[in-house]
Amino acid sequence: MRPAPDTYETKRDAEVAQIQADQTRGDWIDPADGEVLFAEYATRWMDERGPAPTADELHRRLLRLQLEMGSSSKVRTGVRGGGVRAHCIR
Repeated sequence: MRPAPDTYETKRDAEVAQIQADQTRGDWIDPADGEVLFAEYATRWMDERGPAPTADELHRRLLRLQLEMGSSSKVRTGVRGGGVRAHCIR
């Protein structure tokens, strides 16, 4: 690999240049577009799974009592079930 003739003064300068190049190519995706409130994400996740009525009632009660207190925090939509379980176990 050849060294580049010009480099950036800081890592942040290099990151900004990369974002601008991605925007020019149309490849850039705004990371904030992928954020949702955890309560929204969890409710949608339960709606899509469609558990048995008694389990659904229990899950929604637990969500309301335990998780919605921090509902202002955002979570990336790429969170997997294991990440949600790990959060709930803590």
